[in-house]
Amino acid sequence: MKRRCVVCGSPCPPGRMTCSEDCHEKFVHEVEEEFGKYKKVVDMATGKAYRVPTREIIERGLKHSDLERYPEWRDEQEFIDRVLQVLRSSAIYLVVVNSGYARTLRDPRDSEHHMLVEQTIAAKEANKPTIVILKTDTNKADRETIFEALEGCDIVGVLECDFELGSESSQRLMSQLKGLLEKIGTRSGKEKE
Repeated sequence: MKRRCVVCGSPCPPGRMTCSEDCHEKFVHEVEEEFGKYKKVVDMATGKAYRVPTREIIERGLKHSDLERYPEWRDEQEFIDRVLQVLRSSAIYLVVVNSGYARTLRDPRDSEHHMLVEQTIAAKEANKPTIVILKTDTNKADRETIFEALEGCDIVGVLECDFELGSESSQRLMSQLKGLLEKIGTRSGKEKE
């Protein structure tokens, strides 16, 4: 008897639960909706808990030796409280961007994705002035991803730099950044009056 797709009932290739990539994505989505995008997996030897993406459990399985690849589990509220605490104590939200940053924003399976999204939400809620520092060679698609994620932030400056210490570009960035920080300081001083 041939195995049937758990989504549509069509015949499946051997060793698969779904018949196609579309059905696979529907299945993953349904499981994430039912059980969450992340699972708390506890290492019984150490008692340490890890935040493991549900998708990775479905697609790759999970071995004890894999656990250390994942970030430590933090309760959602604890995480949000820590981010808000850091943001409240700072005058600005500084976003330093390269192509890896944009890739992380696009991929909810990336272990840093959730953290970047939560930081941005917290900055918006705290109404922090936002400064974006882009690597000069950041491509158009990555720029669109970044600014879409930052929509609603109070962006007071967008600076570009080649990220090479001592270069003319990095020296110009430092000067521009200093000017922006002075401007923000003046602005927040006026708001207090």
